[in-house]
Amino acid sequence: MSSVSCHWVYSTNGQTIRSRLIIYEEKGEIIKTPDLITIHETLDAKVADFIQEKLNHYNLLFALPDNHQALVLVACHQENKIIGGLVGVTYWGCMHIDILWVDENLRQRGIGQQFLNTAEEEAVQRGCGYSHLETNTFQAIGFYKKHGYQGYGELPELPSGYTKYFLKKNLKEKTHGNTT
Repeated sequence: MSSVSCHWVYSTNGQTIRSRLIIYEEKGEIIKTPDLITIHETLDAKVADFIQEKLNHYNLLFALPDNHQALVLVACHQENKIIGGLVGVTYWGCMHIDILWVDENLRQRGIGQQFLNTAEEEAVQRGCGYSHLETNTFQAIGFYKKHGYQGYGELPELPSGYTKYFLKKNLKEKTHGNTT
């Protein structure tokens, strides 16, 4: 049996969707089958919530509820100008930091450390014993290691010419500030 895959792109309700039609040839007969998977280039919150709900239902067969809760910290300066922020989540006794950003003109002034300390303190209040995050060679690996994070994995060439690092920290042994 051989197959050919035909791809197309279309837009519906402002969303670009890519899909494909797979054409099989079996015993001299052509069979057209639409692929069950479509690729959406924008996030539909209802679809994401549905998928998350189904995964949560499955997870409950094996583990306690994850108590998933967003964690967002924002630093503002004059006239409510955002100068930094941390976006993360706590779940299953762990904190994941998705984003930590400080305005380039205000770095090296302790703002990033304040974000980490505040997030870690909040995570501990929520019952978390660990924190984990990802960073790249050109981002802040030294900063995180200085504050007690340890590497547990890496992906070379992500992006090309750099390495993505996976870091973790035991919050049960948490100390503020420089741990070196």
